[in-house]
Amino acid sequence: YKEHRRFLSEISTKAERLVAQWCITNQSLLSHADTNRFIYVFYEDLFNHPARELARICSEWGIKAPDELKGAALIPSSTVNPNDPVDDSGGQLVKWRNGFSDTALDRLLEILRYFEVTVYDGEAYPHHDRLSATSRSFRD
Repeated sequence: YKEHRRFLSEISTKAERLVAQWCITNQSLLSHADTNRFIYVFYEDLFNHPARELARICSEWGIKAPDELKGAALIPSSTVNPNDPVDDSGGQLVKWRNGFSDTALDRLLEILRYFEVTVYDGEAYPHHDRLSATSRSFRD
């Protein structure tokens, strides 16, 4: 973290720390995807198309997707509040924004830009096209 010490010293909130930690952990994988063979799994894709994404992962691993996978993929997480129905219209993916002011969101995006993470930029969905050709081929 030494190379980022000055920038990290300006971080003041838990959300900023979490985003910075995520960036430090994932930035290398995202920026050098063409030199590594990883299966990228984005929450947004898993949320919208769970059976397809899980089948894609099984295919990459060279195993047959278990028949019960499709049904299991539709079971809500134990963290889902039963009084808060899951919105499948796309609103669920941006619901987290409600907990942040515009200024706080701008700061989180600034952290992504600092670490040169371009796959996320504040839109509801990641930009798959900003990954390397190798990782994009996993999505097709």
